[in-house]
Amino acid sequence: MWTASLSRGAEFLYLLSKPPLAGVAQLRERRILMLFSPKEKGQGLVEYALILVLVALVVIAALMILGPVIGRVFSNLNSSLKSY
Repeated sequence: MWTASLSRGAEFLYLLSKPPLAGVAQLRERRILMLFSPKEKGQGLVEYALILVLVALVVIAALMILGPVIGRVFSNLNSSLKSY
């Protein structure tokens, strides 16, 4: 039934293209389909977490670089407001 030359995706498509069977054969077919179906339950959550970590790293790097400059701007603003 299965040949070594077919990839998992090709086997999955082959099983989907066959007409439905009845009884035990149908259950066996379903079990095989479930084995080769893509499993992506937590994949989206992991991708969002990786994006969040990347954004946090970029923000931290930007604050480390621009922090002293922004601090000087606010110090100058504060000292100019005190003179009024």
